[in-house]
Amino acid sequence: MKYPPTLKKTIILIACAFALCGVSSTQAALYFVEVITSPLISNPNAPFYLDFQMNSGGTGSGNSATVNNFTFVGGGPTGSSTVYGNASGDLTTGVSFTADPVNAFTEIYQSFNPGTKVSFYVNVTANSAPGTPDSFHFAILDSTDLVLPQIPTSAPNTLDLFAIEINGTASAWSWTGTGDYEGISATFTAVPEASTYLAGVFALLPFGLQLIRRMGRCKQIA
Repeated sequence: MKYPPTLKKTIILIACAFALCGVSSTQAALYFVEVITSPLISNPNAPFYLDFQMNSGGTGSGNSATVNNFTFVGGGPTGSSTVYGNASGDLTTGVSFTADPVNAFTEIYQSFNPGTKVSFYVNVTANSAPGTPDSFHFAILDSTDLVLPQIPTSAPNTLDLFAIEINGTASAWSWTGTGDYEGISATFTAVPEASTYLAGVFALLPFGLQLIRRMGRCKQIA
């Protein structure tokens, strides 16, 4: 069956709308992060700490981040959190940060008994500003030195397992090398928020109704 040119245009518009929804979803401010921690089980460098940082680019854009819904497959959080700057919370209730252009550095870390893996959600605002962007960072510390993470990774700064440039991109890395920490890695998925799906539905609704009407006419002509 050949469709009228106007119907073809409608189908093309719907395809474009779906494509635009896909693009917007990759820009989501919500991320699901999963970290393989099995190499830390019975590791002699214990205890280990999950470390979260929010660094200000100094532009005063006021970005914030929350990390919650921690799921430990084996193991779990221990002790209490250590907090610096505009940060609060722990691995049980979730943690939150606000970028501070004055102090520039905000951090929370807390010890945990490692199992096979740990996962969590990171939700960041996306206020952009000229100059250096605010950034969110996740790493694992070991007991040898709490000044800097001691599990080196393939990240440009050799420290991060996961990081977000607030008005840029998100990235994940793995431990680099062999030995005590071989196999540690992080992966992430950008998660579209419910509002993105809802906006997509309303955007597609007129096209869908138009397509239904035109298909009905095609059947009558056939």
